[in-house]
Amino acid sequence: MMDILINLNHNLFLFLNQYNFPLADKLMLLITSTGNGLVLITFILIALAIFDRKKMLRVFLSVLLAGIVGGIVVHLLKLGIDASRPLVIFPDAHFLGEPLKMGSFPSGHTQLCFSTAVILAKEYKKNWKLFYLWAFIVGYSRIYVGAHFPMDIIAGGIIGYLSGKFIVWYNWLLNKELCEPSNTKREENVAGNN
Repeated sequence: MMDILINLNHNLFLFLNQYNFPLADKLMLLITSTGNGLVLITFILIALAIFDRKKMLRVFLSVLLAGIVGGIVVHLLKLGIDASRPLVIFPDAHFLGEPLKMGSFPSGHTQLCFSTAVILAKEYKKNWKLFYLWAFIVGYSRIYVGAHFPMDIIAGGIIGYLSGKFIVWYNWLLNKELCEPSNTKREENVAGNN
């Protein structure tokens, strides 16, 4: 069963990676760079400063926390699994950017983009499709540039989605605790009325 999944993963990589051309190369390098932590955090901070100063701190910290939570999971899996990158297995495939050899599973870029998409979709509901579309395109760009196999992208996307949802849930829980009067205050009010 595992051999079937590995073969499917490799064949799907080769199929998707073969469709490339010079103009798309430049575009995909640009798109894939938006999944880089420093680039993404800088962009989010600037966009929030320009378009939504009111929510800036909360959204920025949520994106940062979701990225860190998912990033820890990704890092631990990369250390534990230490899977070869496509360059090692298919040296004649299409590759762009830094020649990466190890730490393929899961994709950190994809994790960060999906965790960010979850947070932004929660905060800016009208644009939720755009945020998820961007995350999917960044995931695909990681295959296009030869950095990851499809299973790396799927795993990174799932980890990112779950870490984003965890932070959304945590924010909801924190907000609920801050907004609701404590049981002690309610008991004091009831006792004072008797």
